[in-house]
Amino acid sequence: MNRRFLMFLCAMLLAVAPAFAQIKINGVVTDSKDGSPIPFASIVVKGTTTGVAADADGRYSIPVPKSDAILVYSSIGF
Repeated sequence: MNRRFLMFLCAMLLAVAPAFAQIKINGVVTDSKDGSPIPFASIVVKGTTTGVAADADGRYSIPVPKSDAILVYSSIGF
């Protein structure tokens, strides 16, 4: 019984491992004209509900599922 449980546990760990394989992207949202930070801008991974808000200095960190994910930036007034 212990061997069967151990094999089940290994199979489950292998099945959920890809869910934890995410990449974290760090950045700063800035104005293209003068380079000033855009505070509290929204950043969302396109096609998902994963999103974050930049801090007061425009800095953010967001987990993405793969390296070619597309980020969508938005901010009221820009």
